[in-house]
Amino acid sequence: MANARDPARTKPLEILSTQSTGYDTTAVNALAGPYGIAKVFTSTTAKTSGHLAHQESDEGPDDDGSAICKSLGLPCIPINRRAFAGEFKDEHWFYCALFHNQDANLLEIGKHISQVSVLLTGQGGLIWSSDVSKGQPLDQNSELSRTDSGGQGIAEWRLVIGFINLPLPYIGARRRSDIIKITKFSEMDPWRLGKVYDRPIARRIAEEAGVPRPFFGQHKLGSVVIFPQPAIPQDTMLRNEFFQYLVGEKIMTRSAIMFWPFVRWVNSILLMRSKKRYAVVYYTERVVSMLIRQPFRFKRMWSKLNGTLYCFCVNRAAAIYKELHLRQ
Repeated sequence: MANARDPARTKPLEILSTQSTGYDTTAVNALAGPYGIAKVFTSTTAKTSGHLAHQESDEGPDDDGSAICKSLGLPCIPINRRAFAGEFKDEHWFYCALFHNQDANLLEIGKHISQVSVLLTGQGGLIWSSDVSKGQPLDQNSELSRTDSGGQGIAEWRLVIGFINLPLPYIGARRRSDIIKITKFSEMDPWRLGKVYDRPIARRIAEEAGVPRPFFGQHKLGSVVIFPQPAIPQDTMLRNEFFQYLVGEKIMTRSAIMFWPFVRWVNSILLMRSKKRYAVVYYTERVVSMLIRQPFRFKRMWSKLNGTLYCFCVNRAAAIYKELHLRQ
């Protein structure tokens, strides 16, 4: 914190953070809060289970971390995780970093950043997991490995907006085996809930900082935004440019583009099928698996196009950077 704010810097950095009702951001803010955080952003709702972005409404499960921020004495700013549905002018910056981008939930943060900053996040908090009820061994290697690409989708956008993404749990990622040992100590039992979603170290850090037990870590939620595949731009102007790109590169014909909504509808069903939703598809796959005696899943349509939006946005970003360079 002192390093970031050092007045000897040409531009001292402002410290920002995020807050959900989960374990990771709560522990992060319990650790960092005493040193001063200028703004904490909380998405008031989480994603709706079993739904993709186009199937959700503005109302979702409660993920508002305002009460947690209040208990820690931190200034809290609510943000709308679905702000992209109103305007998504920066969309190309998201997709030029990651083709299956789920980080559009952070878009509205950009409106509140006025100077170069450090944004604390809880990404990598799986390091505090215990998985007690699953009985599965945890990965104890010391490599900076992870199970998802969360947070990597803002890699280019954050450079444009002007902030450094600091996933605080990763500071201890090379000592994973030691952290797992501490998690399993009997001394940690008072902070163990015995659920699938259980992180005793994170809970102890937060509770000892004054956050009431019922306020956080009760249910596993998430505010990420999952778009149907193959992805197309949300922004109308960018979408038209993308379609022109596909036609110009002879990847698709103009008439084939008309079937895109149908393809995404089919793929959404195949992605979200379960015992409760699209059960016919789910049980059909189960029956076929038993008959052929090996796992079977229906193949998603147009999967070869999954990376096309990424390529288009990379080229677009490169053109923007080139133009800026020429102006200088």
